[in-house]
Amino acid sequence: MTDKTKFEKPVLYYTGLKNFDEYNYSDDLKGNFICTPGDHIFYRYEVIDSIGKGSFGTVVKVFDHKHEHTMAIKLIKSDKIYTQIGIDECNTLLNINDWYNKDKLNYDSDFIPLILYKYFKFRNHICMVFNFFPKNLYLYSCKNDFKYNEIVKISKDIFKALDFLRNHKLIHGDLKPENIMVTKDFRGIIIDYGLALFEKDATNIMYIQSRYYRAPEVYFDLDKTCAIDIWSMGCIIYEMYYNKPLFRGRNESEMIVSYISCLGMPFSGYINTVYNKTKHRIDLYNYQYLNIPKNKYIYNNKLIDDDKNKLVHSLILKCLTYNLNMRILPKDALEAEFFN
Repeated sequence: MTDKTKFEKPVLYYTGLKNFDEYNYSDDLKGNFICTPGDHIFYRYEVIDSIGKGSFGTVVKVFDHKHEHTMAIKLIKSDKIYTQIGIDECNTLLNINDWYNKDKLNYDSDFIPLILYKYFKFRNHICMVFNFFPKNLYLYSCKNDFKYNEIVKISKDIFKALDFLRNHKLIHGDLKPENIMVTKDFRGIIIDYGLALFEKDATNIMYIQSRYYRAPEVYFDLDKTCAIDIWSMGCIIYEMYYNKPLFRGRNESEMIVSYISCLGMPFSGYINTVYNKTKHRIDLYNYQYLNIPKNKYIYNNKLIDDDKNKLVHSLILKCLTYNLNMRILPKDALEAEFFN
């Protein structure tokens, strides 16, 4: 976002999640709020267009008549389970707001977090108001190839954000191209904290992260820390550079084969730990992980193919170590030659 006054114009303010409209409403069969251009939300936000729909609900572009400013509203499904997820996400975002306000003197003045400007309940839907960003990494890459300097710029912003989150022990849990917004001047902003959780709460979590960007420790029932987001970031940098996913698989076994095909086998101690942690369910020495017939989902990716690419590949490899304790920290990634 090139004009910082646009980013700072709305004042941070919050409205509680009660005592709001509970009138009759019309949802679709999946519990999504049906919005059409011209509709008004909370007697203030005029719907311009629908800009996204996912398992959580719908995101719409709106015009805020109070501040005369274009914003985005995320409307969570009215189902009770999703309502609780929405409340949890609001609490996470409020923490991020507070942390940023307290810590911003320690960060670059151009660091851009995702700010929650307002939240409320409207016709049984949790609503969250954010700045409007016109495109995400995935949509942009469908029509354009990233230039090297654009990859550097976006990656630097995301590592800054991951460093911010790690300082507060918060795992994003679903870092992928669809959840990184890109401004007109190629700044990167992480969105969608619906799966975010603190490291202390991650012990019993079975599966988080989208499959192509899922760290191996999620499959292997090992410790889950902020390092899983670093793994996802390594996959994203590769995807920006080559415009294709690094790891592809339709299930757990195919994803594990993709890891081994690209990175080789982990060291024996790691393999034995996985075997014991999964109660002998996953044996990386077993043929089932080595002899799945090749198909369009699995291919051998060679990360380092020439000297021209060595800087980007060096950083990717440091993000993609099996051992999470050896995976690069975001603050160290920012010192990589790739950014200098």
